[in-house]
Amino acid sequence: MRRLLVFLPLLFPVLGCTGPVLHVTDPGPATVGPGWTAASDPTTGVSLCYPPGWQPGRYPKLSLTLPDMGASGGGAPSVDPANLPPALQEMAKQTQADADADAAKEKADELQKGIVLVFNDGNRPTPGEINTHFNLEIMKGTSNLNDAVGTMRQEIMGSDVSDVVTPIGNAKKLVSDVTTIGGDEVHQIAWIWIDGSNGYCLHFLCTGPKSLIEAVAEPTMQTVRIHSPAAAT
Repeated sequence: MRRLLVFLPLLFPVLGCTGPVLHVTDPGPATVGPGWTAASDPTTGVSLCYPPGWQPGRYPKLSLTLPDMGASGGGAPSVDPANLPPALQEMAKQTQADADADAAKEKADELQKGIVLVFNDGNRPTPGEINTHFNLEIMKGTSNLNDAVGTMRQEIMGSDVSDVVTPIGNAKKLVSDVTTIGGDEVHQIAWIWIDGSNGYCLHFLCTGPKSLIEAVAEPTMQTVRIHSPAAAT
């Protein structure tokens, strides 16, 4: 019994050891080329720059402009919606209202998943395809880098994992190239960081040529910055 009492005080410090707390660093503002646009989420303190031709949102915005068939060059969107017949005006309003409602639901679903920033390349996919996009996701309560990788590998199937150094600190990089049962090539690239008690994942995804995301993924990653919400305001 005496030996057990001596051993217990030695055991508790070992069980309480959780390892060092990881944090990102602040390398200062990102430097980008012409056409890049800054985006941030003040409530969480994350920011990045997205490349030319890309736009905020999971899917491209719905365009309701109609071409003026008499315009030179043909197909130029120059019709004033107010000049449309009443029935078409009402149809356009309802279509826009439906699109706005879908966008609001989509945004709510993303926030529930921890996705605070999301962008698409402006191209609508064919039915059944995944559209080309990337997002920045916060994994709340995930303070272990390997745990964060394990969680993301459930989504990024068949990914290769490597250790990389980024402007804001050490990270894990995940790369996945798989072919679906239907024959589609799905490509994904992601980086994962830990800052305090949260994980952060920058995740690119496309169906089709890998070049759709390969050319912009690395430059975008270089612009990611993570601050406390107070520092971001």
